[in-house]
Amino acid sequence: ISFIAALQVANFDKVDGNPIATTMITGNLKSSMINLAKYRAVKDIKYLYSFFKYLLIIASFGIGVSVGFITIQYYAEKSILLCELFIIIAFVMLQREERLV
Repeated sequence: ISFIAALQVANFDKVDGNPIATTMITGNLKSSMINLAKYRAVKDIKYLYSFFKYLLIIASFGIGVSVGFITIQYYAEKSILLCELFIIIAFVMLQREERLV
């Protein structure tokens, strides 16, 4: 688990230029609220978009936890392979995107 978490932190640290934490939720929750407060203060739509991006990341984290909980019940230790599969898919998608840019 530590190895997978290290790979995840090293490879997925930003979304559209915004720093994210993919292994925990507290930093993303803080960043989402900061962007919401900035939007309310200056009414700049870019902060609202960032707020919703962080909310999507937080929701994805919650969905991942739920899927992990269910797979652990059925597959025990082998459920960790599902995490590796998703990380590999995301990594391949990012590599293809970098080649296109």
